[in-house]
Amino acid sequence: MKKILLILSIISFLFSAKVHASAFDEHFSFLVNADDIDYIGEAVSQKQHALQAAFHAERSGADEATIIAALLHDVGHLIPGADTADMEGCGACNHEKTGADYLRKIGLPEKVAILVEGHVEAKRYRVYKYPDYYETISPASKTTFKYQNGIMTDEEAHAFEQDPYFEGKMNIRIWDEQAKNPDAVVPGFDHYEGMFLRCLAGTHA
Repeated sequence: MKKILLILSIISFLFSAKVHASAFDEHFSFLVNADDIDYIGEAVSQKQHALQAAFHAERSGADEATIIAALLHDVGHLIPGADTADMEGCGACNHEKTGADYLRKIGLPEKVAILVEGHVEAKRYRVYKYPDYYETISPASKTTFKYQNGIMTDEEAHAFEQDPYFEGKMNIRIWDEQAKNPDAVVPGFDHYEGMFLRCLAGTHA
């Protein structure tokens, strides 16, 4: 009886792993094929931007859910069939919500979705908190800012500061800004496969 249960357990594990691997491959096809897709007027592709953001997150000692959030923070620009308006050639409007909703749909932890959805809020907050920051962002980022409700109000900023994910959202924003180096050499998608599968399975570090 124990032997039968063990065999059934192994079969169940293999089936689960196969499902997760399929979801991983399906999801990453949006980015794996994005080498030639411009990152909203920046000097890097969507693929380079994603991998660089994840690299900065990992190098900073972030947990696996946060690293995956950094990797996927802009996936909302790429989801096929997403009903999103264009921001003057600088990406999809509400891409942060589109991306977060998709990540929830495929079963990633809520933390990943929350951080992805919050990286635009963090941009608005940084402009509120550090007025000079606006002058440091790229022309493309300034264009998208107009479509992202602009600078936060005092009330919005105060509420954002109380957010339990405040630090994580701010970090995603910082790594986002750092991930625009056309000469950077960083790990590829295979480096993050284990993290992604663990996040799907709920066993992430």
